[in-house]
Amino acid sequence: FPFRHTLADRTLQELVDKVLFPDLKEKDDECEREFYAKRGIKRKDAPNEDNKQSTTATAAQSEQDNDNNTTSNTKKTSSTHDTRNNNAITHNKASGPATRPKKKVVTESTDDDVEFSLMPDTNVSDVYEMPPLQKPVMRTSGRFKIVQLKKYLLSKLDAQHEMPVSYHWNQVEVICNGSIVGNELSLTFIKRTIWLGGNGNMELTYRVSEEP
Repeated sequence: FPFRHTLADRTLQELVDKVLFPDLKEKDDECEREFYAKRGIKRKDAPNEDNKQSTTATAAQSEQDNDNNTTSNTKKTSSTHDTRNNNAITHNKASGPATRPKKKVVTESTDDDVEFSLMPDTNVSDVYEMPPLQKPVMRTSGRFKIVQLKKYLLSKLDAQHEMPVSYHWNQVEVICNGSIVGNELSLTFIKRTIWLGGNGNMELTYRVSEEP
């Protein structure tokens, strides 16, 4: 069916931007800037210089006013703070040194990532065997689907080897534990239901499909 061959996935877009063509977006932006500059056309998304200067001046004036207000308020309340600090010091001597609350460090969760190896299947005849990847061990989102993995695999093989035949992704099979995995299955689903290898890295193999 046609819809099975057309997939829209943000994970695949991230793979294209970060792995396959990491410099593509910067080069595209640079070419666009040069195009507008040569023709003397201002880009629609380019901010107005007058607005920049006005915004900068307003921000500087606001910052100066805040500093003046802070200095004035500090002078007015200095005597009150001194009295409170003396009382606090007397209290701390009796109850022990005060401790500052620890700041919570927020870290990005990577529980969704799956690390695995992707190697050619060597248990087939030479007709169906494919060349290896230069870096077969990889880590990506567990939502990554097999159809996306096949497209990534073929793009890397084309770049690293002189492929005698140009394969379509539908002509490639990915195998886990001796079973051919479906195109719509995610890496997390395969690891939990087919791999069952504990905490070790999942091992996947690939080959040319024996079906015509």
